[in-house]
Amino acid sequence: MATPTRCTILWNNIADTKTYSIYSDGDSDYPATNLHDNDIHTVARTASASAARYFMVDMGGSTSYDMIAIAGCNASRAVAMYAGSGAGSDPTAFANYAAMTFSSVTDCGVYYWSTTQTTRYVAVRFTNTNLSYCQIGELWIGMKMQFHVNPQIPIELIRNVETTELITGGGQRWSYENYKQRGYGLNFKEDFSPSGAGSFASLDDMYYNLGNSLPFFFHLLPTDTNDPPLFVHNVSYDFSIDGKDKRPGRWTVEEEI
Repeated sequence: MATPTRCTILWNNIADTKTYSIYSDGDSDYPATNLHDNDIHTVARTASASAARYFMVDMGGSTSYDMIAIAGCNASRAVAMYAGSGAGSDPTAFANYAAMTFSSVTDCGVYYWSTTQTTRYVAVRFTNTNLSYCQIGELWIGMKMQFHVNPQIPIELIRNVETTELITGGGQRWSYENYKQRGYGLNFKEDFSPSGAGSFASLDDMYYNLGNSLPFFFHLLPTDTNDPPLFVHNVSYDFSIDGKDKRPGRWTVEEEI
């Protein structure tokens, strides 16, 4: 992994109290309300993927945002996905779609705008008919928070290792490990100076507000291995010198699974 220059967080879903829907062909067993319940295991689905399908949010009025994030998605790199917005509620008439730069791996993805968008409606579109259905676990919209993670390289954590053994016909025993849970331990030496709406004044402030249970989206940029964004929760942090942010310290997060 290359040394990231910044970390991006979306911790405040401004669409949380807004109206979520599926256009069209929603599956009533997997309703759109599951898109903002902080649980990637309760998903929203379409009944099929035979044509373009849209997961939509009606913000109720013109609203500013610069980041969209999804988790618990069944997309892959072969699926064309888009973010769009418009003045009307019919997503097929949205004029300005921008290709979302989702991770090349299934599950999580984020899209950033360099400038703030202001619209009422937001949609995420699936266009791959090879799927049996389209699925998203969490769909968040908000203002990103960014801060530098320089100069120390983060250490990737992998937890919840499952070991599976296989015995061949000749009696040979083989085993492999399935790594289920990812995360990062970030080492800081310099100031925690976040930018963006909703930024916390300090890591102490962020940790106090989010605690160990509230999930949020977390993404390191840039990297040379296309590391995906993660839907994470706090594990621990230790900044032990005189209560300031300009000091050595470590902050650890791990993936929601």
